[in-house]
Amino acid sequence: MSATTQVRTLSSRERQVVQGLANGLIVPLIARQLGLSPQTVNSYCLAAKVKFNVRKAAALVHAAYEAGEIPEPASAPVAVPLPDGQRALLPLIAQGKSAPQMAAELARPVTDVRNDVRSMMSALGVEQQPHLITRARQLGLFGPNGPGPMAVVMHGGNE
Repeated sequence: MSATTQVRTLSSRERQVVQGLANGLIVPLIARQLGLSPQTVNSYCLAAKVKFNVRKAAALVHAAYEAGEIPEPASAPVAVPLPDGQRALLPLIAQGKSAPQMAAELARPVTDVRNDVRSMMSALGVEQQPHLITRARQLGLFGPNGPGPMAVVMHGGNE
């Protein structure tokens, strides 16, 4: 059963916190923006994670997009070439998998997975994994403008 089939509607504050994460903000900045304490923001984030039955912020952002709880980001008319190994990580990050889990699933060394995640985040100009989900959706790497939320995009060896 997917996370989106179990979700209850997010509260207005939960939605604001998730949108902040999707926009690449860290908890102290979200707290300042909303006039809340960081602890309160963390509480809203945890409540939203429980509603979506996810453990990681990137999975929360992905689930919120999929459930229509936060608006899809505007498409970016930019092509960012990503190697197949990095593209294969996107759906796994969206599922909230850890680096060791991704490495096991893809039969790759954990250090390679971690390096590829860092390289991909740098290539997409993000510092946080929840923001990576937003950028990937903007660029059509998955989501409604892409090949599907869990599809792995392969390109024909033109890296």
